[in-house]
Amino acid sequence: MAYTYFAELAEGRSGSVDQRYQRAYKRVFLVRTDSAGYGPYYAGSHPSLPLVWSVHPEDALAYCVGFSVDQDQGDPLLWRVTANYAYNADTAVGGGGGGTSGSTGATGNPAIDTQQQGQAPADRVQSPLSRPRDYQISTVAYPEALRGDAAGNAILNSAYDNFLPPAEIQRFGAQITIGLNNATPPSETWMGCVGKLNASTLTILPPGATISLAAKTTRLNSLNAQAVYENGVAYWRWTLNFEFRPSTTSYAGGWVQLGSSWPVLGWKLVLLDAGKRRWDGTRWTPFTDPPGQQPVTQPVLMDGNTNRLAANAKPYYKAWDIYPTVSFPSPL
Repeated sequence: MAYTYFAELAEGRSGSVDQRYQRAYKRVFLVRTDSAGYGPYYAGSHPSLPLVWSVHPEDALAYCVGFSVDQDQGDPLLWRVTANYAYNADTAVGGGGGGTSGSTGATGNPAIDTQQQGQAPADRVQSPLSRPRDYQISTVAYPEALRGDAAGNAILNSAYDNFLPPAEIQRFGAQITIGLNNATPPSETWMGCVGKLNASTLTILPPGATISLAAKTTRLNSLNAQAVYENGVAYWRWTLNFEFRPSTTSYAGGWVQLGSSWPVLGWKLVLLDAGKRRWDGTRWTPFTDPPGQQPVTQPVLMDGNTNRLAANAKPYYKAWDIYPTVSFPSPL
């Protein structure tokens, strides 16, 4: 049970460069064993062969991304091993462990091929359960009823009434997708976290950064898990989809008069003080137009203290927490 010969073929070396300055190389090795019973696994495991993710001997930016192992047509003991090198590791093999042992293509399973993308080749891990988490971050828009302009002034018609229905504006946040491998599927506790906000600061650790998301700014929108079998390991691929909405306005509670700008309060429900009647402590009294005559048929702005707001005055708003909170594991 032994190898009897190993050599690199000079005529097997080749290289290429494309219009994006991405270089690729090939190196070819001959491996001879002492028995025809050995197959490509044994031939491709010779200790002198380069390892996957090892650096090309001439180009420090090119990494070994896979092998092909072929038997010599005339000699059952001789094997030809071709090592492929590339600059762009993710394009060459996918993010997981690569394809089969003799492949330089992706596996075809997105749950595997999207793993470890963007990781430095030296940091990539073969064992699925030892791999770092994967991150994607993108902006996302969400609608909000527009009650005031950028300076905090109410948007009213010439009679100082609200426009109904109110116009909408797009606010912007971020969608954060975290992929991780786990030996077990999500628990009932994890599934119960969907639709809830972070109760405290949530820290995520994408490569090269530490991002701290303030309490009650980030909601778990969905949780997906897929059973995967790879490299002899059965595991679950989790995908956590969070949505972050910034909260840039200080708010202590109660009815607050608009300041220099319209409040940005993330996931809080923000409403203007408006209605058709006031409360005097014992009973409701309808607002009338003109005063003392017909009750109003549309809500009018109020001053945060049940009274009708003076014409053209800045309106009052109040914010409510409408989503439950939960303590997510941190960092993620």
